[in-house]
Amino acid sequence: MSFPNVIVVEDDIDLRDSICAFLAAEGTDIRGVGDGTELDRIWADRPANILVLDLGLPGESGLAIAARMRRHSPVGIIMLTARAQAHDRIAGLECGADNYLVKPVVLSELAAAIGALARRLGGGVDQVQPLPGWQFDPLNWLLAAPSGVEVELTTAEYCVVSAFAETPGISVSSDQLMLALGKAAAETNRRSLDSTLSRLRKKIEGRTGMPLPVKAVRSIGYVFAAPLTRR
Repeated sequence: MSFPNVIVVEDDIDLRDSICAFLAAEGTDIRGVGDGTELDRIWADRPANILVLDLGLPGESGLAIAARMRRHSPVGIIMLTARAQAHDRIAGLECGADNYLVKPVVLSELAAAIGALARRLGGGVDQVQPLPGWQFDPLNWLLAAPSGVEVELTTAEYCVVSAFAETPGISVSSDQLMLALGKAAAETNRRSLDSTLSRLRKKIEGRTGMPLPVKAVRSIGYVFAAPLTRR
């Protein structure tokens, strides 16, 4: 069995850096991210065998991430959280976690837990598959989250998502997005674009439990910062 690669999902930058530095020194193939959106992005490039997953993350919670990862992948999951109550541990385990460590964690204990989980996974560590990303269905005017939940799009939302789907992973200028909406590049129309994106974010998060991975790019426009494919 090859030693697994690990992704740490932790929004505390100092803690994340400490964990990654310690595990790297132990010989672990380690990557660190701050939330579920970043996790999906690097997972699309190269899946991991084990996740070290913080429970209290911005946007999509650690419990929600664990549950959807478990639906699609045999990845090993170690929950790392400051919540020590029994019901929190039970919730983590019910969502698919293999182990549950309470902060402040001893890094050598975490390394031992990763090694033990890798041994339990056995041959399965080389069978982890990529997760489905976001999917745009232009025929039925739908945007599907990686969890599989589908959201119907309005005309304006359809135009914006279609523009992102044309150049996945590449920044789209505000002027291009306004053109997709049939609007001229004027300040009043820019506010209309911002309103459309704000409504779409609230709609997607409300119906899927996941944040819409649209990020502002300074002086340029926006980017859909996660895998996005057309059906």
